[in-house]
Amino acid sequence: MGTVAGIILGFALLLALIAPLPPLAARLRLPYTVLLAVLGCGLGIATGLADQLDPGLLGLGITELFQAIGQLEVGSAVFLWVFLPLILFDSAIEIDSRSLLEDIGPVFLMAVVAVAATTAIAGFALWSVTAFSLAACLLVGAIIATTDPIAVINVFKEVGAPRRLVSLVEGESLLNDAAAIAITSTLLAIVVGLAAPSPDTVLASFGFALAGGALFGIVAGRLAGLALARLDEAGPAEITLSVATAYLTYAIAEIFLGLSGVVAVVAAGVVFGTQGRAHLSRDGWTALSAIWTQLSFWASSLIFVLAAMLAPRTMATASSTDIGLLLLLVVAALFARALMIYGALPLLEVSGLAARVQRSYKHVMLWGGLRGAITLALALAVTENPLVPRDVQHLVAVLATGYVLFTLFIQATTLRWLIHWLQLDRLSAQEEILRQRAITLTHSEIIDTLRDAAAERGLDPASVDTVAAEYQRDDSKAFPTVGEELQRRQLVTALLTLSRREAELYADERAKRMLPRTASSALIRHVGSLIDALRTQGLDGYRRLAREQFGIDRRTRLAVLLHRVLRIHGPLARRLTASLEQNIVQRYVLKQLLAFNEARIERLFGERVAEVAGLFLETRLDQTERAIDALRLQYPDYWRFFGERYLRLAALRLEYDEIEQLEQERLLPPQVAQKMGQALRAKRTRLERPPALDLGLRTEALIRQMPLFAKLDDAEIERLGRKLQTRLALPGERIVRRGEPGDAMYFIASGAVEVRVEPEPVRLGTGEFFGELALLTRRLRTADVVAIGFCRLLVLRRDLFDDVLGSHSTLGREVREVATRRRSWRRFGRDDKV
Repeated sequence: MGTVAGIILGFALLLALIAPLPPLAARLRLPYTVLLAVLGCGLGIATGLADQLDPGLLGLGITELFQAIGQLEVGSAVFLWVFLPLILFDSAIEIDSRSLLEDIGPVFLMAVVAVAATTAIAGFALWSVTAFSLAACLLVGAIIATTDPIAVINVFKEVGAPRRLVSLVEGESLLNDAAAIAITSTLLAIVVGLAAPSPDTVLASFGFALAGGALFGIVAGRLAGLALARLDEAGPAEITLSVATAYLTYAIAEIFLGLSGVVAVVAAGVVFGTQGRAHLSRDGWTALSAIWTQLSFWASSLIFVLAAMLAPRTMATASSTDIGLLLLLVVAALFARALMIYGALPLLEVSGLAARVQRSYKHVMLWGGLRGAITLALALAVTENPLVPRDVQHLVAVLATGYVLFTLFIQATTLRWLIHWLQLDRLSAQEEILRQRAITLTHSEIIDTLRDAAAERGLDPASVDTVAAEYQRDDSKAFPTVGEELQRRQLVTALLTLSRREAELYADERAKRMLPRTASSALIRHVGSLIDALRTQGLDGYRRLAREQFGIDRRTRLAVLLHRVLRIHGPLARRLTASLEQNIVQRYVLKQLLAFNEARIERLFGERVAEVAGLFLETRLDQTERAIDALRLQYPDYWRFFGERYLRLAALRLEYDEIEQLEQERLLPPQVAQKMGQALRAKRTRLERPPALDLGLRTEALIRQMPLFAKLDDAEIERLGRKLQTRLALPGERIVRRGEPGDAMYFIASGAVEVRVEPEPVRLGTGEFFGELALLTRRLRTADVVAIGFCRLLVLRRDLFDDVLGSHSTLGREVREVATRRRSWRRFGRDDKV
């Protein structure tokens, strides 16, 4: 049998044997990795026997099958370069980055500090009872220090372990590989006789590799996310890009930059996952995630089986002394882990660097520190190195393999029992109420669907009543009374659910090309901030951030600065256009959320929770409506043109969907559908760029539309126009500040302002002016003036004030008369001047 053909046959046989293991593991209630280890050990024994037995005893075909599997001698390089990036990237894209950041203190402790502690404690324990060098003993400690999350996460999912416990274990396992690999590489260099670096050099190199790898991974993930956003509904291209990102990030970090490829891939995966969920529709992200789940399943299963196949041959060489050392290693490693969990972690909690971790969580984290394929791959790298002494190779191989088997067959198989004993598989009071409400909601919908199905198929209605009665019996239990504190927590949970739904709807709008990438990113970032505020500050944080959304952000402030100082209006016009796009989509999404709240949240969380959640949404919707109205009233022509563009985009989306439907129904040939789709995409590309917004700040045009200047002739208007400046004030912007010297007066060409004086504010509208009193009296301003909506203003600077009023007698007389009347207003008081 040819080498290539034999390898293909061997991998095909392994996949065929792996395929039934997940359902078998579920039936036996065992972790999936335990069965993988059993399969690998069994194949290792079988292939060894097949090489020694006469082919005639088993049959020529069976012998060749075992030989095909036996020749799959995959080295450590294949484990670390082919399989590891896939496993890491899949885990990283699915992890909740916010949960990871919330627990970054405990994760760093267990992923880095605990690895170093395990290396030291286990290494010194072995060194104290053996004749091996300290470096060799520390090498064993480093190899067994890295944890494998596959088995424990599967158990967590099956029993419904708390989300935070899952996040802690996943975060640890994603990052500790990097620490273990770095320490192992350093110790291996010492064992083979290379110059031992100083501790300072090791720490500096380690810190640089981790920090640099994280930074490079973030940049790589960000670039891949930007590229992903520009792919036009190209599923295969998106998947190809993600695979390339995983391998390129790992390879460039390791080969060219000398950084940790593990940390780089994890960072890139977390960023890529966050960006992907923002830029792809739910269906698009689900499809990409499903492909990665399959790739990771193949990689993790193959690496586990192939590594476990070496275990029988390795353990067959173990002596009684090796078994004693293995037991010592188990005790030392558990002690080191316990020291971190029960000793170091409480210090982080006390110092405020980590939120408190429940004691029951700590018990599971201690016993759930399983080892797996990465430990076996690192051990294999040592045994493959011809410079490592044979006795050290034997020590590493036996102890690493034995320790992995101990964690799989002892710890993994009892982990479910431990979780049950600690009652971590039970729902909290809040979760139990949600469960009961979800059952009632689901059953109600099922009964309605069954009645419709029975009518369509002509079934006996009595049969439906019989089935419905079974569901209604389960729903007859009354819901427990909800206390005020529990109801408040339910409200936070309901708003979190609505916020996640909101982010998904924005991603759908982006996928439909109804929203530009930058706008969708901004909206999703805002939703992310709302989620963070809910988790850390509760309802007050949500309310505050929702209110601040419609303030003036940094980019808009910069655009306003360019508009005022350099008279560059383009950036401000583009910022206003982007805000309008965001507000239109946000209004649509908030209305959908209100319907979702009424239809689903109310039935799941109760009427009171849904009512209060609806008030939060209605407040945000009202703010959005006011922001849209402010621009619509100031620029009605642009609003109409913008609305027409939006409707054309919607029509193109509907037309595109209809073409796809016709093609799926075989009513339209593929080549015709492709031509029509290309034409629609070209039209959509032209429409996607919004029209330029004319701010309407031409000085002479604004002068002509003001009644105050109606009697001026063209020559006077031209002369006055050279002395006045235009300015656009944004809603809520403070134009004049109390206590400042008067540097200009303002004519309101359009819009309205509020003069904040006692006992009540005064509003001024189009055609009026303000700020003249401070210039006439040469005193400080004593009132704030704030724009109510968008305001187009004509600004007369202090140095030109006397000249303009002197050369335009009518204007000067009008300004002084108004100033005199304002001085006499009692409500302005003696010193109230603007």
